[in-house]
Amino acid sequence: MKGFLSSATAFAMLVHTCTCSYVSKMPHNSQKLLLESMDWMDNSYDSDSGYLHSVLGNSALQHETRSSAWYAVGLLARNKKDDVANAEKIICNIIGGQFKDPADQWYAF
Repeated sequence: MKGFLSSATAFAMLVHTCTCSYVSKMPHNSQKLLLESMDWMDNSYDSDSGYLHSVLGNSALQHETRSSAWYAVGLLARNKKDDVANAEKIICNIIGGQFKDPADQWYAF
């Protein structure tokens, strides 16, 4: 686990040193869709916790792991301002939240 976290950090640092955005290499319609999606998710991002808030009406102010992971990928693709640092925080949170005890119901090996 610890080795994977340092690998994720190293990857984020590598992406951060690149000043380019993957988005600029995408077809126009794909760029538009990604950027609109990122604008929408930016409004749901909780920077204190490093997760997206759930958009479901029955779970107000709860965090959602799957959409946070998708958002992290989008942040790395967009690569603007604090995107890489936020993506790293999300990825480390998701990895840190994994079940580590094989006796746990949702443990996966």
